[in-house]
Amino acid sequence: MHEAKELSRGAAKGKDTGVAMKFEAEQTAHLKDVLKVSGTVDKPKFGKVDVSGKVCAILTSEGNTFIDKHQGETVVALVLDTTSFYAEMGGQVADSGVIEIKNAGGGAKFEVTDAKVAAGYVFHVGKLASGSVAAGDSCMVKVDYERRHKIANNHTATHMLNLALRNNVSDDVQQKGSLVDDEKLRFDFNNNKPVNAKTLGKIEKEIQDDIAKSLGVYYKDVSLKEAKEIYGLRAVFGEVYPDPVRVVSIGKSVEDLMSDPKAKENYNLSIEFCGGTHLDNTKEAESFAILNEEGIAKGVRRILAATGKLASEAIARAATFKARVAKLDGVKEAAALEAQLGELKREVDSVTMPTVAKSEIKDLLAKHSKRVVDMGKKAAAANKKKAVDEAVQFVKAKAAEGKNACVLKIDVGADTKALTEAVDASLKAEPSFSMIVFSSDDGKKKKVLAYAGVSKDAIAKGLDAPKWVRESLAICGGKGGGKPDRAQGQGSKIENLAQAMAKAEELAATLG
Repeated sequence: MHEAKELSRGAAKGKDTGVAMKFEAEQTAHLKDVLKVSGTVDKPKFGKVDVSGKVCAILTSEGNTFIDKHQGETVVALVLDTTSFYAEMGGQVADSGVIEIKNAGGGAKFEVTDAKVAAGYVFHVGKLASGSVAAGDSCMVKVDYERRHKIANNHTATHMLNLALRNNVSDDVQQKGSLVDDEKLRFDFNNNKPVNAKTLGKIEKEIQDDIAKSLGVYYKDVSLKEAKEIYGLRAVFGEVYPDPVRVVSIGKSVEDLMSDPKAKENYNLSIEFCGGTHLDNTKEAESFAILNEEGIAKGVRRILAATGKLASEAIARAATFKARVAKLDGVKEAAALEAQLGELKREVDSVTMPTVAKSEIKDLLAKHSKRVVDMGKKAAAANKKKAVDEAVQFVKAKAAEGKNACVLKIDVGADTKALTEAVDASLKAEPSFSMIVFSSDDGKKKKVLAYAGVSKDAIAKGLDAPKWVRESLAICGGKGGGKPDRAQGQGSKIENLAQAMAKAEELAATLG
């Protein structure tokens, strides 16, 4: 809820000006007691038409004092008798626009970048684009209504979000803060845990459905006592509201609400006390997308969302990204899949899209990551079987030639289990044979692996498995060990593999 409560403000920095100006009791008292200026009439801020007014006072950023006349590029704040500008309050940012000054000097154009309210006075902060301005000049107030509409989009959507959170998270959800501007809406609420993607999806859809229903947005000032009787009313705990208070209702006119404030169906409507600007119909919001949900304090969560063109663009980006992910289904080669998957993973967090869609995309990417792992396992298993089969055939061939030992290299990387299976399978086929098998891994941790299996006859002749592995791998800066008939080891100097195998051949020759 964003009420029209006015407070004496501390130092405030005008948007795009980079200049700090104060709108405090000292300034407002000077307006009232010295300059005899009445508070600004700002009722036109709820309309959509330009209004005429008068410059009552000029506050300069140089010394934060009031001046009678101004010319130049110094940041100043104009106080008018009447304005259609919405001054920043209740979480909604201020309007921007221009004030066209009419005077004997040919007039002037004052560009408003911010507006603040204090003690009933609206301070229009900005710079002169041309001409000069003096207290007493008449003027035409022109709000940037295109920007105002974007702000109203997000403000009305904030009300719909407040209701959707109650409907989908908990009846106990209460607003803890908000920010509404022309690009986004930010809504803080109490909840002890993150809102999961499934629930966020329901919330998002509920609001999109409300937009599609073209619900009327109604507002009217009502006696505070009577307004508090409305069943289902959303109000911020601890806030002090003006009397009368402005009631904003979506889907049912305030007059109809007040004719039967206790009606049970009122609970299903968005009804709030609010002093902000809104749409006339939910369809004007066009679209809605939740962009992020996060914790900002203990027991407090924050939702960031967008409406209109920004929401539609975010939804379109998600659809495009999902289409790219869908193409991964047709990639059957592990290396290509891993490369494309890596690219998508690097991009996904930097793309602005609905958080629900992003969660779905990440789930799909996780499934493809598992595909990469499974493909790797399958390829490794096939490679291992091939290597083992080749080792067995090689040993059989050497045994047929009358040999009793051999040195062999197989391509199984750092798969020690594959080396073990190759040796065990080979020696099961030729029990009286002895062999040592090498493999190398060219990955980040380059290394050479060796596994040896020797017969009892070889051990009797002085060549046990540990000795064969140790002396061969020493050339690769490695070492090894094991039992007399089985041993393994590894070394780091992969470039010396050929010499290590030559040493192994030399040792094998001692068996005759």
